[in-house]
Amino acid sequence: MPNNSSSICLGCGGAFSPFRSTHKYCSRKCYSKVYHEKNNVKPKLRVCLGCGKDFYIHRFTQKYCGSKCWHKEYHKKHKEKLNITSREHYNKHKKKLKDHVCPVCSTLFIPSRSNAKYCSHKCGAKIYRDNHKKKPKIHNCIVCGLEFHTFTSTQRHCSKKCWSKTYQNENNERYVEYREKNREKIKANAEIYREKNKDKIKAKQKAYCEKNKVKRKANHEEWYKTNSVKLKAKRAANKEERCRDSGHVYRILIRSKKHAPVEMTREEFVSWYVSKSKNCCYCGISENNLKYVDWIPKTYRFRLQIERINGDKNYELDNIDLACHTCNQLHQKIFSPKEVSLIAKSFITPKWKKLVL
Repeated sequence: MPNNSSSICLGCGGAFSPFRSTHKYCSRKCYSKVYHEKNNVKPKLRVCLGCGKDFYIHRFTQKYCGSKCWHKEYHKKHKEKLNITSREHYNKHKKKLKDHVCPVCSTLFIPSRSNAKYCSHKCGAKIYRDNHKKKPKIHNCIVCGLEFHTFTSTQRHCSKKCWSKTYQNENNERYVEYREKNREKIKANAEIYREKNKDKIKAKQKAYCEKNKVKRKANHEEWYKTNSVKLKAKRAANKEERCRDSGHVYRILIRSKKHAPVEMTREEFVSWYVSKSKNCCYCGISENNLKYVDWIPKTYRFRLQIERINGDKNYELDNIDLACHTCNQLHQKIFSPKEVSLIAKSFITPKWKKLVL
């Protein structure tokens, strides 16, 4: 038995609990190192006959690195002898037993031993369950308070959800600390998993949506009813940002049936819209000053409209510019772009400058 006191190994300098008072080394390796250093003996390398790896020998007759390799080689060499001896031993001590009838399934079978009663483990398990049945106990769940039946006295929760709630409450501080320390690591692992399993995730989402169509609709309706006021307030507060978003503008161009067809991709339009200065190409009013103008309707005061310079062509990058509502209407109905620019500079720009300033 090891002593409670600890001592220091003379080989590696580490602490260990000795088995006796004269114990000086923590392992065989440390002893062999000190022995080789004192006697100037260099340890020899050999190749294991079993696995083929190099190892240092402890004695000159050693051929294998461990007991596993020795057992493997021994069984390979003496395979036939071992099989013959086991068969002879079985045939000598074999008893001739009569056929039995299984009391459960009533089938004839040859027993492997004298005290065998059943043909298989299934039949024996059935009778054991019938004879050792336990009556379920009634407990109350700690979280939800519902009654549930159990066969154990230590169960405190009716389901896994209730168990997860108590686990989160008990280990919430640890979980928060771990998330704060390893936030970047968790994000990186999640991104790697999503990239590897894109097809699986999409297939699972589709299968879930197809199975739970009615359920999802009911949940959406309930959520909108309870949070309708909050949604309206959020939309009113973020209306300007949402209207000025480049993706939102591109979506309106494609969906509206009144407009001409769009001959550019989303990426091309977004890059053009972001790089473009937000001023009217005719009167020069900025997008932030539209809210001060009275003659423009309220629905068109949030952002500048997309203007087609040549009305006969479609929406293309060479045929697009930004304009306010009034200038756009003038160009669509009566005047050409040059005429609209003259009218805007002489009449529209002084008016909106007076309102802004």
